[in-house]
Amino acid sequence: MIKQNNVVRSVAPKGIALGLASPAIFNNNLEDYVTRLNHLDVCFLYSDGLTEMHNLQNTEFGYKGIMDILNNNNFQKAQDLIDNTFGEISIFKNDQKL
Repeated sequence: MIKQNNVVRSVAPKGIALGLASPAIFNNNLEDYVTRLNHLDVCFLYSDGLTEMHNLQNTEFGYKGIMDILNNNNFQKAQDLIDNTFGEISIFKNDQKL
């Protein structure tokens, strides 16, 4: 996901998951994506382990969880984003061991 000028958008270039195909097939199914990031823009990279995480109520964190983190905060440093993300995950998981 990318946050630019306080607008969050999902970026999903063409491709397949690592390890699901031979290197030749994998490489032939990739799409390059290029964007310019300016000061205070955010590029948030994550795996499906974050979006597919469930809490005790069996609610999925989902894309909405990531969107909420990015929409509800302005980060001055990457570490602020990391700390906030782990805090939100802890709250979502009801302080379960991650």
